[in-house]
Amino acid sequence: NTGGMLQEIGAIDFVGGSVTGGTSYVDFNATGNSNEFADGVTLSADLNLGGNQNFSIVNGLTLNGTANLMGSSSTLNFDGTQSLAANMGDTATINLDYSNATVRVINGGTLTLDSTVTVSGKGYVSGYGSGNTIHSAGLIHANQSGGTLSISPENFTNTGTLRVSNGSNLRLDFSVLENHGMVEISGGGQLVATSLGATGLENGLGGSLQGTGTVTGNVTNTAGTISPGASPGTLLIDGNYLQGSAGNLSIELGGFEQGTEFDFLDISGTATLSGTLTISLLDGFMPATTDTFTFLKADGGLFGTFDDVINLDGSLWSITYFPNQIGITLIAIPEPGACSLMALGALCLVLRQQRSLAPVSCR
Repeated sequence: NTGGMLQEIGAIDFVGGSVTGGTSYVDFNATGNSNEFADGVTLSADLNLGGNQNFSIVNGLTLNGTANLMGSSSTLNFDGTQSLAANMGDTATINLDYSNATVRVINGGTLTLDSTVTVSGKGYVSGYGSGNTIHSAGLIHANQSGGTLSISPENFTNTGTLRVSNGSNLRLDFSVLENHGMVEISGGGQLVATSLGATGLENGLGGSLQGTGTVTGNVTNTAGTISPGASPGTLLIDGNYLQGSAGNLSIELGGFEQGTEFDFLDISGTATLSGTLTISLLDGFMPATTDTFTFLKADGGLFGTFDDVINLDGSLWSITYFPNQIGITLIAIPEPGACSLMALGALCLVLRQQRSLAPVSCR
């Protein structure tokens, strides 16, 4: 099929080769057939699945276009271990347009989503049966207002981007998560990680969590970076926060308004801290010495301290730990040409020497 529309009148089975241009339309309600499949196909066209339609992929799919899952229970199955990708210079897009539209790996397989792949909308990215795994190097984006996109295979590894925006919900409903990519929250989005247990959302090496919105569940920053706001903003963790010795919390200061002009990490549970705090001034913002910024609050209590503080612009700060919050106070901004290593050394000395009159407990 080159151009035009290919509409199902019986069963559509693509076996090898390629389909270029136009649209392939598969509608179970029109034909009563739910056994269509593609076997090792390159599809340079759009694929539209209607209600209750199962379309299966075997031996991989190269999709240089869009698969639209448009109806109730429309399902794109990846049978066994295989991959979804686009050709170089192209992109593969899956739009989930219904609350129970589903992309899933079945029969104990491993599905690899290439960096060229975007899955967006509401519905499910899931597994069926035991032993199923999804590795995503692409973008999975919950973006339909009021809708929920659930990621629910048994095992999931992210080296790409998980994004929630536009008042949508992104649910992480699996038992094992390895996050070595980006998790982004914006536009009133909510990330739900309560199914991940005590560890919650865990940032591994190279992993990051950034944005303005809410994480429901615990967050463990083992070896990644937490950045409230893409620009200064408030990140709410409705759970506990634990930062390991290789973890980093990045705080940007661009003004005096908490949560809008400088970053604020608001934690409903406990905060247990070690690792690194990184501080940076934005867009020429120059606070006066003695100006103080409260950048972290933990309603359930604060335990531990940061092991190190890095100032990207060479400014010097003192850090004060209270039972439920942390403040930083500007000491000085070095003259141009001052040695940044000396600045860091002086800051570390201040960090070790200055503590609140009501110091936190450490455990």
